[in-house]
Amino acid sequence: MGVMYHEGDSVPRDDAQADNWYQLAAEQGLAPAQGNLGFMYATGQGVPLDYGRALFWFTLAAAGGDATAADNSRLAAAQLTPPELAAVQKMTRAWRPRHRR
Repeated sequence: MGVMYHEGDSVPRDDAQADNWYQLAAEQGLAPAQGNLGFMYATGQGVPLDYGRALFWFTLAAAGGDATAADNSRLAAAQLTPPELAAVQKMTRAWRPRHRR
C-alpha cells in the first residue's frame, strides 16, 4: 500500500498515506518498507528531512538484506555529526530486540 500511495498507482498520490503504510510495514521488520521509509526521510519527501531517521531505517533495511539501503545508509551517515551518529546507533540497537519476528 505504501508504494501505491507513494507512486500514485491506482490511488491518488499521497505521501502522508505512503509514510503511514511504510511505517506499519517497517515496524513489522519488512526491509523494503524500511528502505522506502529511509528514502522518504533522506529526501524530505512527505516527511521532514531527517538524516538520523533515514539512517535508522536504512540500517535496519540493510540488516534485512536490502543492498540499496546499505549504500544509502553510508550516504545518510555522512550527513551526521559523531554524537548524532552514536544516537542513531543506540536507537537501532534498542529497536532490534523489541521487533524480532
